[in-house]
Amino acid sequence: MTVESGHYRSKRDVERRFVRRSLLPQLGLPSGRGRGRARIADLRLDLSMFFRRLLFMRASRADRTDTVILPAAPGAIPGVLLKRLGRYVDYLCARNGILTNGREVRVYEKIPGGGIELSLQCTEDEIASRTEELRTVLRIAPPDGEEQAVEEPLATEEPPATLVGEDPADLPERAGEAAPEPILTSDEASSAEWVERPDPDREPAAEPEPSVEPAPATPAPRPERKGNMKVIAVYHNKGGVGKTTVAVNLAAALRNKGLRVLLVDLDSQSNATFAVGLLKFQFVEDDDIIQKYVYHILDSGDFDFIPEVVRKSRSFNTPEFDVIPSHIDLTNHQYRLTMISACRSRLFNKLERVRGDYDIVVIDAPPSKDLYAEIALASADFLIIPSDLRPFANQGLMNVRQFINEVNESRANMHREPVSVIGVLPSKISTNAQYNKYALPRQKQVVSERFGFSLMDTVIYERMPLASSLSRTISRDGLDIPDPKSIFDYCALDVSPTTQKAADNFRELADEVLEKAGWRE
Repeated sequence: MTVESGHYRSKRDVERRFVRRSLLPQLGLPSGRGRGRARIADLRLDLSMFFRRLLFMRASRADRTDTVILPAAPGAIPGVLLKRLGRYVDYLCARNGILTNGREVRVYEKIPGGGIELSLQCTEDEIASRTEELRTVLRIAPPDGEEQAVEEPLATEEPPATLVGEDPADLPERAGEAAPEPILTSDEASSAEWVERPDPDREPAAEPEPSVEPAPATPAPRPERKGNMKVIAVYHNKGGVGKTTVAVNLAAALRNKGLRVLLVDLDSQSNATFAVGLLKFQFVEDDDIIQKYVYHILDSGDFDFIPEVVRKSRSFNTPEFDVIPSHIDLTNHQYRLTMISACRSRLFNKLERVRGDYDIVVIDAPPSKDLYAEIALASADFLIIPSDLRPFANQGLMNVRQFINEVNESRANMHREPVSVIGVLPSKISTNAQYNKYALPRQKQVVSERFGFSLMDTVIYERMPLASSLSRTISRDGLDIPDPKSIFDYCALDVSPTTQKAADNFRELADEVLEKAGWRE
């Protein structure tokens, strides 16, 4: 299939050149009215919906179709179009809806009780290789010569719904969105009031012939939600305790064990994103992170899922692992996101959708008590608290304890178990023998007796190779380009006992984390 999304100029262009000339022929999906066909949302359909709504009528039998296609203008697909697509699906009693801007195709399935759910999405480059998968999800009849599915009879339908207090003057502008019943996103469901009204002109649906038994519909594939994925947050509200160093090297250690690892950077300082090699550009115009980063995961419940935002670490570890990057721009959105209660659960919900894709998720939380730290703890199964065990860090554990209690209260309201604290991880600990003999045991005792946290067995010592590996640069065209490495890849560049000991610390940490998190193959 030939696609030319870079040349589309308008929604009409997407419909004419992409949908009609490429997508429909590739899928073998005929357009027009009736079951087994695709209906493209256009002005005539908008007007039909508008006038039938005025008469409190549903779509006629001839109007009904299996798939509704809603073309959008080039660029990002606005969230409002998802609501509009849902209304088309409901009005036409369709099984599926397709939302496309020429650059990607998203297939939604009508779910019991009303609403639509994303069942498949692919980019323009993937359409040709995923044609059969698309046909299966859309339940398109096999080619001529193969067995055809028996058409399902029309079921008796409920009367339409009308929005209370809607201004009739707004109806012309809403003609493209009008429908008997609303399709609300989770963020909108609590703010709209709907009532049922009778349908005086509706005719009862025809009953199926007694001798004909309709063939059961084959359900479309749903996102895999099984798996033993563990989500581990790394958090302390005091900075400078080695939190990011722990997060990125723990992710590398787990990846080196053959596990499928995802690192999520929720810190607006983007230290983890820098550490894994994703911030190597030298000029603002080369910034390729700001278009898709962790903010987009939190900003929408209907778009920007993890597969769309995820990157690979770059020349950081062998093998590399997946990363959801952060950006300094994240600071500009905190106030607005704080006003949206649903954003606190979006990372958790989107991680659930990829539960079958990862074994371990490591979240690098910001060193603060803010929205992003709350999201990290709300999304995690387990918590590691790195600490250098010095007085300020130890005193900060009281704030950490209070913060955990607050987050656990919110989790209880969502019927979720409290986050499990693996323990305080001694980090950036001096290798001085006298310190380890006299001071360190007393500091550990304070943590357990005064603050009620258990100590992890592993100790991450402050060694020069740990700092050197993440601050490493290479010279190119007169510029010093960042070239950070995991402590494991750094061992190949700096073959020394100290570097090897630093790597061994993180191997021990990975083993302890897997054991205490209850990981199993």
